[in-house]
Amino acid sequence: MTLQSTLITVLATLLVVGVLLLLFLLRRGAGATGTSLGPYRDLSLLSDKGGMAKVYFATNSETGKACVLKVLRQELLGDADIVRKFRREVDILKSLKSADPKLPVPEVYRSGTVSAGIVDIPFIEMEYIPGNTHLGDLLRQKGRLTVEESELVIAQVCRALMVAHRLGIVHRDLKPANILLADGRHDSVVVIDFGVAKLLGGGSVTAGGYGTAAYMAVEQCGGVSQVTPAADVYSLGVVWYEMLTGHKLYDHENPIVVMRMHEEENAAAHVHRHAPRATRAILTRMLARDPAHRPNVAGVLAALSAGAKKVKGYEPSRAPSRKPAGPRLALPRRWILAGASVLAILVPLVVVIERGATGGGGNSGGGKKRPDPPGSPFQLPPGILSGTLSLVTTPSGAQVFYTGGTLNDQAGRALPETTPVSRMPFPVGRQKLYIQLENHESVSLDVQIEPERDAVHRLTMVPGKGSLTMGALPEGVQAILDGQILSVSRIERLPVPVGSHVIAFRSSRYKEQSVRFDVERIGQEVKLPLPVFSDRTGSVRVRTTPAGARLAWDGTARGTVPADGKTLDDVAVGSHSIELSADGYETYRGTVEVVEGTTREVSIALELPPGRLRASASRAAEVRVASENAPGSWRSVGRTPAVVTLPAGRYRVRLEVPGYDSWETSVTIESGRDASVSHAFPEPGRLVVGAKGPWGNVFVNGVSRGSTPLEIGDLKPGTYTVEVKRDGYTTYSTSVTIPAGGTARVTAELR
Repeated sequence: MTLQSTLITVLATLLVVGVLLLLFLLRRGAGATGTSLGPYRDLSLLSDKGGMAKVYFATNSETGKACVLKVLRQELLGDADIVRKFRREVDILKSLKSADPKLPVPEVYRSGTVSAGIVDIPFIEMEYIPGNTHLGDLLRQKGRLTVEESELVIAQVCRALMVAHRLGIVHRDLKPANILLADGRHDSVVVIDFGVAKLLGGGSVTAGGYGTAAYMAVEQCGGVSQVTPAADVYSLGVVWYEMLTGHKLYDHENPIVVMRMHEEENAAAHVHRHAPRATRAILTRMLARDPAHRPNVAGVLAALSAGAKKVKGYEPSRAPSRKPAGPRLALPRRWILAGASVLAILVPLVVVIERGATGGGGNSGGGKKRPDPPGSPFQLPPGILSGTLSLVTTPSGAQVFYTGGTLNDQAGRALPETTPVSRMPFPVGRQKLYIQLENHESVSLDVQIEPERDAVHRLTMVPGKGSLTMGALPEGVQAILDGQILSVSRIERLPVPVGSHVIAFRSSRYKEQSVRFDVERIGQEVKLPLPVFSDRTGSVRVRTTPAGARLAWDGTARGTVPADGKTLDDVAVGSHSIELSADGYETYRGTVEVVEGTTREVSIALELPPGRLRASASRAAEVRVASENAPGSWRSVGRTPAVVTLPAGRYRVRLEVPGYDSWETSVTIESGRDASVSHAFPEPGRLVVGAKGPWGNVFVNGVSRGSTPLEIGDLKPGTYTVEVKRDGYTTYSTSVTIPAGGTARVTAELR
């Protein structure tokens, strides 16, 4: 051994002796004043707010450590269930620290019972978090936190809950008082009070296991016997809301009223009214009434900003060891100065000599822990080989979690970067990852990491969807989702992406309606009632001649029409039936087309009931009529004998028989009565034509009628020109008068 090594050994021994001497003096000072319990000295009360335990700052005289001492209340010693729950917290905290030594929960140093006179009291000795400040204290000082500050707190609480939930542990009493801030810093969080329920009193009630009314999940308020990790997500959402707004989500002096508000009120409405826009989507999901609709803790963590997810959080090794204000130590000042002087001399000497022995110091040398690879999310034990992982997702920005593999004890860790991830160090072997991207389906991925090689993976994230159900649409109604027309007559489990949407309804008949809704999670079926469809409307103004006609609209009596008209308001657009009637007049039936936002003018002159025209003649004659007010409007109405229905009025009537002069007269048709016209046309006569000598062709009034001998009947009485012709002969011509009902004879002589 060299002289230098000997000096180091001697000085180090003196340094240890000096430290022990100083600790001895401090313990003597601690024992001089203040209260004590067993080996614990200088007890200073930190919390006594109605729970099952009192909490003290203390010094363990056996170890010299400053600590937090949690002592069960003496009045609860007879309650075996309370004692069991108190001791259970030790097991919970130890299992959490075993899963992840850096988890932001306090470390348990020791537990058991300590003598307090005639009884033994259960206690827990645990790590003291410097500053003794919880989130509630910070909110009382600042009022509220910024989004960035609040996300730092939420990210650290999520890390503790993620491991707890994986181990089957539900906190059940998350609230600002159970979130400690080391030295009052919101980036150095410790979650406390695992497994401890609150009793009635102090604004706290027990239901569904545990809980404080202002922060209890809906299902806890309902008294369910077994809550799930979703209850912690709801409570964390309430805490986050309070951080962002500076006030509780629901507040009332009566905790039962607060519980009822959690069950009955819509938390989303408060979020959209008060919370910053950037946090509304995730907060609304965390505060969903249905536990199945809430995200898990990993989903909450994924929704936070990249900066929040990278915060290192509380580390006991770097936390200042400042204890709370308490009774001063009655230690003689000269003893403290003496001990401090010894240390002030010995420490620099040891450092200087040690540097000389090592040639300047550094990290070289055997036995030192191998540092983690740069950017690695893991604590890699010595000897673990590593490769790298590159992961690209489309779209980018996905959060990646390590869920198991070579380092199962570190499962639940989030990679420090969102995708794309480039050449990130990973332990060798088959590793399991869980990839989350907001509004997309989550993906579980197994990757094989090889030594000194880069495992490259590319994923296309599938957009996540829920569904919408509203039922059958009224006839003629068209649905439009987010601006896209839907060709459906019934909305039944219609696939809809996760997010906020607007569905509108349009129709030529109904006023346009729209409904806003949110699909909060993948696979959620949103069930909404159809809106109440109201008609598009216009108005109608009806006038009649004569006034006072009775009005029926779409088959419903609507009174009489006064002289200045009748107005119908709020009439649905489209075609409607109208009926007008008055005594002594024909009933009018028709349709009216109503246009939105306009007044349709309808003027109807009622007609008198028709009469009848009876027409007859001695021969079959065609009957024609025309109104005397329109002489040129002749129209055929049949042949005699004829019975014709005509509106009341004056008419001209004409009877026509071929070969006879037409007969015409005037007639008045009265309402509901018959008018008759009759005419006797002359009886026809006959013409007999013969010839002396050769035969000839007979022409009557220039029209060929045959050859001789010839008899022509049914001729109108009158004078006719008769000619008989034959080639090579002189034409015979004569005039003859045919009497009514008689016969005229002609004998032609051809030369």
